[in-house]
Order: sequence, then C-alpha cells, then structure tokens
Amino acid sequence: MVELSPELKARIDLVKPMAEDLVAERGITELSKTNNFLPVCLGLRQLALTYLPAEFPGGNRMGEAIDRYFKENYVPGEAPRAGLLNRFRRRGPHADQEAELLAKRRVLEQAYNEIAAGSPAYAAHLDWLDRMTLNHYQVKRRPSLREMFIYRDRRVKDRVVELEDIAEKARQRVAEGPGDRAPLEYVYANEFDPKYLRGLGEMLGYPACCVERYVEDRMKGQNVEQRAWEQVHRMQSDGKSVDIHAYYVKDFFPCTPDCEAARAQGELWEAAYEALSPDLRDMYVGAMYQCFELVQNYPVLITQHRQRLEQGRS
Repeated sequence: MVELSPELKARIDLVKPMAEDLVAERGITELSKTNNFLPVCLGLRQLALTYLPAEFPGGNRMGEAIDRYFKENYVPGEAPRAGLLNRFRRRGPHADQEAELLAKRRVLEQAYNEIAAGSPAYAAHLDWLDRMTLNHYQVKRRPSLREMFIYRDRRVKDRVVELEDIAEKARQRVAEGPGDRAPLEYVYANEFDPKYLRGLGEMLGYPACCVERYVEDRMKGQNVEQRAWEQVHRMQSDGKSVDIHAYYVKDFFPCTPDCEAARAQGELWEAAYEALSPDLRDMYVGAMYQCFELVQNYPVLITQHRQRLEQGRS
C-alpha cells in the first residue's frame, strides 16, 4: 500500500471540496484533469504542459474549424498591398513573399483567437486555474497553436523561460548550421538539445533514468515512440504482462516497461486520487490506459497518420 506524505494529505483535503465540480466539468478533458491540473495542484509534479487547442474537448473539431476559417478569410495576393508599408521599409526580392506569409499568420491568429481562445473550454481552463490557485505561462509555437505551462510556484516560470531560451538557441544553431540534419531536427531542434531535454524532463517530474534514456535515444537518432512500442511488444510476446502504472502520465515514455521509478509514480498518483475522490481515481486509471494504448498502438497510429497525409495530397 502506498503511503501518502502529510503534506500530500493536507493538499488533498484542500482540493476535496471542489472534487465533485471537477469531475462534472465538461470544459476540460479527463486526461488534462488528471495529468495537468490535479498533479500540479497536489504537488505531484511542479509543471505540466498542455497543447491548445489540441487538448481541449473537441480539439480536433476546433482544428478543423480553424482550417475552414483560414480558407474562408485568407485572400491570396492581397498581402503585398496590405504590407506596402513594410515593403517601403525593407525593399528586397522576397518582400512580397514575406508580406504574404505575414498575412497568412495574421489570419490564423485571428482564427485561433475567435475559435480557441474564445471557446467555453478556454474559459473553463482559466477558471480552474484560478480555483486551484495555479499559474500559467503560454508560448505561441505557431499562429494557431499554443503551449500552456501550468505551475503553482511562481519560480517555476523563471526556469521555463530559461528552457525556452535554450530551445531558441538550439533552433538558431540548426538554422545557421550545415544542411545535413535529419528533417525532424529542423522542425523540433530543441528535441535534440540534451540540456533542454534534461531540464524539461526534470521540471515535468519524470524519473531521471527515463529522462536519460530519452536523451540517449534522441542523440542517437532513435525514434523514442518506436523504441517504447518494441519494448512493450517484446514483453507481451514473451507472455509477460505490462503494469500500466509505468505509463502514468501523457507524453511520457519510461526507460523500460518495468521501470520501478515510473511505476512508483503511477501508484502514488492513483493512491492520491483514490484519497481525493473514487471518481477521480477511476478517471485517472482510464487516463493511464489511454497513455499506454498510445504506445501499444504506435505502428497503427503512424500508418493512419501517413494515410491522412497521402489523402490530403491526392
């Protein structure tokens, strides 16, 4: 049986009065409730990361709505005239293309602001951050994509800002360096910076052994998701069962399916949610299965993704 610390028990008692409301909240997914909001609020992890609008309820539909908004509101060819002042400031052979790109970004940002930031789901996220006395820091990755860092201790933001600076320097090194890098490295340069990966892994509360395996995989060019799937497949082929507690949180890959440190985290989280609310405990177990199934079904998901890309090109 997992023993809860006095500090964790005290935090559970503070959250209990709002547990029923959180269970009933429809503006936040069960995965985000149990992986982002609650663990930070309870002190199980100091930082959580959620992707907007992808992790909103109906996030896929929001993404489709943003695409429709762009098609309906972006008019090719008008950008050079709209960006005329910019062209006078900076004449050059690529001025029209830069103005066109800027116009596209502005339409996508308008779409995000109206559809995602103006949604009830976004309002629910802000409301629960306030109710749980949590803080958030948002980073715009693309015009229609935000990363929301959720934390309680305000000092955490300083560390996140430091990590963002490391990530930006990694992107600059890739952009200015030789052109013989893997395609993925151009898009996600920060994913190939050991300092960034270790820092973020620590902040997200991942076991050190799992962070180091992730860094090792990335530096060797190993597909982490493929490695994780192969480990699970090998265990199951040998007739061994996999304890889903090792897959205790989204976007996490244990160093091995039987990692004791990862499994201990999952058992602690489940025990904390059980003490908080049986409904939240059941919700969390469902979330763990969801995290595990993403690893277990990785080849199928990749095949489906490629098919969607091919259909989009046809």
